[in-house]
Amino acid sequence: MPPRRLLLLSNSVLHCPQEAKKSSEPWLEWCWPNIEDFLGPVIKVLFIPFAPLTSWDEATERLQNVMKTRGNSYQVTGIHQCKSMKDAIAETEAIMVSGGNTFRLLYELQKNDLIDAIRQRVLNDGIPYIGWSAGTNVATPNIKTTNDMPIIWPGKDAALNLFPYNINPHFTRFTMKGFAGETRVQRLEECFRLNKQPIVLLPEGTGIKVDGDKLQFFRGPCINDPVEVMKGTPNEEKPQYIEYKFDHPTSEWINIDIFK
Repeated sequence: MPPRRLLLLSNSVLHCPQEAKKSSEPWLEWCWPNIEDFLGPVIKVLFIPFAPLTSWDEATERLQNVMKTRGNSYQVTGIHQCKSMKDAIAETEAIMVSGGNTFRLLYELQKNDLIDAIRQRVLNDGIPYIGWSAGTNVATPNIKTTNDMPIIWPGKDAALNLFPYNINPHFTRFTMKGFAGETRVQRLEECFRLNKQPIVLLPEGTGIKVDGDKLQFFRGPCINDPVEVMKGTPNEEKPQYIEYKFDHPTSEWINIDIFK
């Protein structure tokens, strides 16, 4: 069986004031070298744009233009434009899933009965899966650690379960002065306390690459925040935080089961 191959990104656009702008289209620019290397010889890419509340056609066209203008011969097709979504999944060489609202994305995946079809291609056939933000959230066992509002309710919160841990994209420890609500950390610790599931905290400009039973963290330019992992402690009341700081653009490869 081919190894699973995942590229899970915190976000699609990264603002680096000190970096000279390389193109007029910042979408996926910070992580483009990672995407290009990850896809390798792939030509046919199936794009799942269910998460945005804007036009799915426009989102697909934007990705087509991005991949075309960066000098590649990718053939990008929006899954909503296909006569049979399941056939499109069966025939594609790679899957890309956009950010937006995680609840909307999972709702559409469940409504169209696509969960098992995607899992089959990624876990059994080994085709590359790339997700960012909401597309990263649905790659995990469930969507409990999304930042999004539940604007629509999926039948259940169980997701694709391609990656064994929850992920919180766009993670930040920043709190506004005078803010009286729960912080991001407090809400994630509440989730951990009830579910006892490790949570990978991905700051913007960071991602996870999975190859089989190994994973590697990586970062874009101007990123200094570490990736953190919230995992269990002996009493399970307060999680332990493991930091992965970046001396280089990528971390060492580690076993994917290390946080269990």
